[in-house]
Order: sequence, then C-alpha cells, then structure tokens
Amino acid sequence: MSYVSTIELYDLLKVKIGEPEAKNLVQYIDTKVEKDFELKKDIIATKQDIHDLSEKLSEKMNSHFKWLIGLFITQMAFVLGIVYFILNYKH
Repeated sequence: MSYVSTIELYDLLKVKIGEPEAKNLVQYIDTKVEKDFELKKDIIATKQDIHDLSEKLSEKMNSHFKWLIGLFITQMAFVLGIVYFILNYKH
C-alpha cells in the first residue's frame, strides 16, 4: 500500500483539474482529515496509554498470584491437618 503525500496529490490533481481547483481540493481534504483526527484523538490509545495499562495489569496479576499462592498453602495445610487428625485419631 502506497501513500500519496499532499504535494504529490496536488501535482496529480493540478494536471487533471487545474491549479485552483487542485489547491482547493487538497485544502478541503487536509481540513477534513484534521477535523476527523480532532474528533477521534481522545479515543485513540497512545503508546504511553498502552504501557500504563500493561503496568496496571501486571500489578493486578502479581497481587492475584500472591493471593492464589497464599490460599493454596492454606488449603494444603488444612488438608494435611485433616489427614494427620484421621491417621492419629485413636478411638
């Protein structure tokens, strides 16, 4: 996919439709693109936004992993306690 710069577009259009019309059309396109960008720039994620989100997710994952390990150890201690109690229970 190749992109045409504003100058290249102007030169191509100037030959086909004339200089004033080409200038007006290129200016219209530039204005339209700028307006569209202004409308959408607030919802576009930047590299910094993605980096910040990645860091937050990493922190959450680490926190959840710590809880998971803690709960696993607690559960294993509980199971081992029950097994110990059953094996050593004397009637």
